[in-house]
Parts: sequence; C-alpha cells; structure tokens
Amino acid sequence: MAGTVLSIDKEAVKGITQTSILHIGKADEYVVKGLISEYDSLKIDEKQPVILRSDVIPDKEWKGTVTKVSLLPEQTENGMGTEDTAVQYPIEVSIDAKDMEAKPGFKLIMEIETEKRHVQAIPLEAVSQDGVKYYVFVIKEGKAIRKEVKMGATSEEFMELKSGLEKGEEVIINPPDQLQNDMEVSVK
Repeated sequence: MAGTVLSIDKEAVKGITQTSILHIGKADEYVVKGLISEYDSLKIDEKQPVILRSDVIPDKEWKGTVTKVSLLPEQTENGMGTEDTAVQYPIEVSIDAKDMEAKPGFKLIMEIETEKRHVQAIPLEAVSQDGVKYYVFVIKEGKAIRKEVKMGATSEEFMELKSGLEKGEEVIINPPDQLQNDMEVSVK
C-alpha cells in the first residue's frame, strides 16, 4: 500500500493494547464518513452529488459523490439501538478535489440534495408570523394589504408559498413593525 503514515500506536507495537498499529493515508484521495437519519437513508443513493463545506475554511466548498450508504444502521453499545435513540446509517462520500485544504479528522458539512421540485417561493424577509398563521404585505393601489399565506418548506433564503398570493403580486420585504393593513405606502 502506498501512502503517508499518519500515526503509530506504540502501545500496540509493544503488544500492550489490541488496536491498530498504524494508520496510512493518501493525501490525494479523501473519503468523508458520516451518519444520516433513517428518513434520509431512503432518499440518498450511491453516485448522488454532494457539496462539502467546513466551518474551519468557510470560504471554500468541495464537490463529492456518495460512494456508500450502509444497509444496516450504526451499531450502538446496546445493540441496534433503543426506542429513545435515533437510528442512523453510515455513509461514505469521495471528494473529487485533489487539492483539498482540509486535513484528516476535520469535520465537514455534507449537503446532499434529496428532493428537487419547482415551487413558488418568497423571500424569508417578506414573511411575518402571528401565532401559528403566516402573512405578508402586498402592494395594491399604493396601499399595503395584509394577506394570510400558507407556507411550506424553508431554505436559508426562501419559503415555499403553498397558497395566499396571486401571480404578479408584489410583497413588501422587511415590513416595519408599525405597518398596518390598508396603510398608504410608496415603492422605492
């Protein structure tokens, strides 16, 4: 095997412990190992694309590919898990980049697209909440009109709009707290 020696366990060499004697790694072939929920294990397959990020290197991202999704969940000390423990499945991702700045042992964030669909969405900054109800303000004839909306999935920037607005209606982004229904507004 060709690679770089990453660590040597001197206790194992002397026969004191029953662990791996040494770890060998290849600096140009990285594999990320992680865990996914049982729900995601049904949606993630081998060869799916993955975007990898690190909190340590925030301005970089790398592309990868799912290479393995385990058929069995991670084993716990008590067996397969109990009612109270979340079932998680091991996953492996190969990183396409050969010039990876991260080092072995870094924690990476894996973004795997599990579902893709086209929906109507509005910016998060336009949506307000009153109890369990969501609403937005639209502009109609120079006035702010409060409209209740039904929302769906949320991303970092948008919320899925399920109902409540008509095509072409303009929403007010970051409405001020003092904005009231039927109040006159000017568009900038």
